[in-house]
Amino acid sequence: MLTVSGCTTNAELEPPQPEIQTPKESPADPEVINLHGQVTGLYYLDEFLNKERISQKIVSYTIEGDPIYRTITHMEDGTIQVVYDPTQDTYGSNEISTFSCNALQKTDTNGSLVYSLSLCDNGNLSEPIIQLDYQLGHLESLDFRLEYGLNQGNVIDTEKKQITANLENGESVTASDVHLNIKTRTQIYKEMVKHGAFSASNEGTTTCTKTPFESYSLIVKFRDETYHHEWNGCDKTHQDLTRLAEKITGLIDTYYESNITLGKVSMHKASEPQQAEQLSLSTEKSEYLRGERVTYIIANHSEEYNLTYRLIKKVTIYDPEERENKRNLAMISNSFHLKPLNSL
Repeated sequence: MLTVSGCTTNAELEPPQPEIQTPKESPADPEVINLHGQVTGLYYLDEFLNKERISQKIVSYTIEGDPIYRTITHMEDGTIQVVYDPTQDTYGSNEISTFSCNALQKTDTNGSLVYSLSLCDNGNLSEPIIQLDYQLGHLESLDFRLEYGLNQGNVIDTEKKQITANLENGESVTASDVHLNIKTRTQIYKEMVKHGAFSASNEGTTTCTKTPFESYSLIVKFRDETYHHEWNGCDKTHQDLTRLAEKITGLIDTYYESNITLGKVSMHKASEPQQAEQLSLSTEKSEYLRGERVTYIIANHSEEYNLTYRLIKKVTIYDPEERENKRNLAMISNSFHLKPLNSL
């Protein structure tokens, strides 16, 4: 994924590129595959970093579709041995080389994700093996629809701003007007880049023999492109996408657990009927990002009177990067009624 900026025309910035060929072999699990910037099996590198894997093979394909291999192995002296094999690259060397590096480093910034070997004895201070470039400047164009679970009954749809969840009793509930803040959207986008959501649309062909089984559908829209993936939980060739679905649902669960909080109500004595009084509500935080929510529970503990409320919310709106430009707003709701608890 490349981002080009400047003042010249697209014709000047984008010279003709040679046609990208498909790989000349079928990569085997558990390799890390880098196919022209679309990477699968990236979590194997994380396992290698955590020393959960002693050895790991990384395959990078050239534009012509030729594989170049790197096999990295943890050694007893704490170094990492690297075997570099370009012999199947038409334009590469016919020699396999072996060298050592001090460490494998992972750098994840807003601009890119890079895995690189450092302090190698082949003369390179840093030896990049995987680099993924983020396009966070286009994040506003990202929308997705994830269907998952039994019969794909659970749905997260950012375009319709809805989340549907299947309950254990067979019923389902739908939350509407769902908004994710920029932090959560950024995290989800990065996980999509890491797990191959922006690769060519594909449909799994594995038949699942176990019953019941989970199935998935993911539609991603980004920068006027649409990517559609279909697979089931038995499909080992789509493990990256299954992990992505788990990441997305986990990030959304975390977002709502941390951002939908129970507001606090000040102590208030019961009033006489027809008497107007002001009830003060407060929250734990003084500042919220757009899309964050606060939930208040208000109960009518009287035995016979209907209570009428109207909410007045005073807020200050500003861009975090331009705090001096603030707008003060007062938002007033329509009146609503609360019946006595014993009448519900």
